This record gives sequence, structure tokens and C-alpha cells, in this order.
Amino acid sequence: MKHRNIRKPKVTPDSNTWQQHLAATPGSNTWQQHLAATTWQQPPGSNHLAATPGCPFLQPYQMTMSNQKFFGTMFISQFKSLLKSIGQLPLETACPLQLAYICFGYRHLLSLSYTSPRITSVLGEEARAEAVITQMHHIIDMLAARLDQEMSAGDRARAIVYLLQTLTFQYCPWHMEVALNAMDEFLQPQESSAAEGSAHMPLSSSATDPSADLCKILCHHYYFRSDENSRRQAETILDSWISDLKTENQQSSGAGKEGNRIFPQSADGSWTLPLDQALERIDALVMYSDMVDEQRYEKKLHRILEHYAQDLQISKKVRFLSIMSQAGGLYLYRKQMEQIIDHILQGDFSLEADITSQCKEQDLLLTIRFYALALRLEHFDDACTAQPESGN
Repeated sequence: MKHRNIRKPKVTPDSNTWQQHLAATPGSNTWQQHLAATTWQQPPGSNHLAATPGCPFLQPYQMTMSNQKFFGTMFISQFKSLLKSIGQLPLETACPLQLAYICFGYRHLLSLSYTSPRITSVLGEEARAEAVITQMHHIIDMLAARLDQEMSAGDRARAIVYLLQTLTFQYCPWHMEVALNAMDEFLQPQESSAAEGSAHMPLSSSATDPSADLCKILCHHYYFRSDENSRRQAETILDSWISDLKTENQQSSGAGKEGNRIFPQSADGSWTLPLDQALERIDALVMYSDMVDEQRYEKKLHRILEHYAQDLQISKKVRFLSIMSQAGGLYLYRKQMEQIIDHILQGDFSLEADITSQCKEQDLLLTIRFYALALRLEHFDDACTAQPESGN
């Protein structure tokens, strides 16, 4: 697929959501509220779980003091080493997936640096907010530059999504212009196809579901442009997925088995698809719920997450970790999150083959470990969960 250089005119987003996003700048009260909401988001459907006094939305499944000390002696040391190693990686030759996950890791570290400033004394100068922001901007710059290269439609869709995902947290005007123009140009043929009666245009012949990345782009296009047509197209894709879900009656007749995967016989909310493709759909559903309409698919999404959290292969799926992070379900499915992180630290995890083919294996492994420990440090090991030792 040939691609023209991305236009870089001045862009003035006009959506209310965008104005709220711009208002969330460092140093403002809105920014502090944004960080608090990001760090301690209550999991959907968690009204049956009591919040811990003094730590809003932190669920009763807390770390004990012994676990806190174990983290202090092992994981902190490992994370400090990873943080230094990440800063020394040759990012100019890194694949887009690696760049994105480094940014995701820095995002967790940045949230922590604002909400727990003492972390700098523990992790060193690399954990200072200013240092993290500098690194993030460098990586985002490279993600934006990649869009000037020729690539397949499927690779371009993923590259646009990676850039947009980093910009929804760390705003940069020039990078946003690139991302918005890339979205507009990418969606033009999709709109022509939709006008001719097709819900979406095939992006590639890969084993992954091409409509998942298209759906994510449409969600971002609605979020930043308030484009109702993009919202309708995203919902057309999502509605078709929902209609493909197996019903409880179909589940019971199938004896609860799919290949090597075994589910509870009464479970509801799954597709007759390979797990990786199902997770791609869930990822897009969660993004829609987060950016467009939280209630439209709320009940269905809850059942889908509940179902796939029981999959015997889920403990090796990095994507499920990032899905739960965006969905606010890290605490609700803490057991699975801990298992995934453990597998990542052991190097025993799974990513889709067709999006890792351009990546250097060892560098990607280092990056995923960095991301997983950064997430754990922010969400599971904050000092908020521990009681002062002097009180013992």
C-alpha cells in the first residue's frame, strides 16, 4: 500500500471530550484527578466488593506486609535494572509493538511518579516525571515518523492505533496532528466502502481480525473528532461480533470444549474463534466502552470477560493484562493478572505471531517484562496497601 507523507496542518479538535483531555495538564487539579482516576479506577460491576478505607477503590485482595517486603527485596531491584536497560535499547530499530509497550510501561511509571513522588528515591532519577516524559516523547516521535513509511494496510492500522493509545495519555500537539491526519486518510476508503453497502474494508489476509484495529481507529476518531459516522461504523462492527456470541444453550450442547480449551459448561459469552482473535475483539470492545459509551455493551462485556478469564491459556496472554488495565478489572481478576505477570517474568508468554515478526525477540522480551512490572508497581504494590511498620 503506497502512502503519501502525512499532512501536518494546524488542527483544532472540537469535541468536548478533547477539551477535557487538554485540560488535564500537569500541575492542574484536573490532571491530579485524571491520574487518581487512572490509578484507582473501580472495576466495572464491582459494587459487591468493599473498598479499603484510606485507599479508594482498592479491593480487599491486598498485599500483606510480607509480600510488600518480598517485592522490596526482589521486584524493585529487578525493575530498576529493567528501567536502566530500557533506556539503553536501540529504539531506532525497534518494532512498533515494542515502542508501544515501552510507552505503556512509562505511562504506569509516570502515574506513580505523580501520585507517589517518593518513588524517585527508590528507583532513581530515571523515574522522575520529567525524565519519563522526555523518554515518552522520544518514543512517540518515532511512532509518528513510522507513518511516513510504506507498509501494508494492516500494519498501518496497528501503527495508527499504537500512536493514538500513547497520545490519549501523553499529549503532544505535533504528534496529535500526525495521528489525526493519519486517521482521516486511513478512514477515507473505509467511508467509501461503507457508502457502497459494506460494513468495513478488509485490511489484510493475516490470521488476526482486521476489523478489530479498524474499530479502534473509529473509536478514537469519534473521541477526538466527535464524528458520529465513525461511532455508527464502530457499533456496526461490534454489533456483528455480539450477534456471533454463543448463547448458553449452545454452550451446553457443546459440552464446554473448544479444541484444547475447556470452559464451565454453563458459561456464556464466547466466540467460536481462536483465543487470540477473541482477545482482539475484547480489546476493541473495552476501548469502545472506555472512549465512546460505557453502557451500550456493559452486560455483554462483563460476561465475556468473566468467560475468557477462566480460559486455561489466559495466564500466558499479555494482551489480557492490557485489556484488564484499560477495563479497570485488574483487582477483580487479580489472580489471573498475577499469573500473567509471573509467566512474563519467566519468559513464558504469548503474543500474536503476525505482529511480532518485525521485532527482535530479546528486546521485546525485555520490554514486556518492563511493562508488566511497571503495571504491578503502580496497581498492586503501592505504599497505600501497606501499614506503617511502627504500628506493628
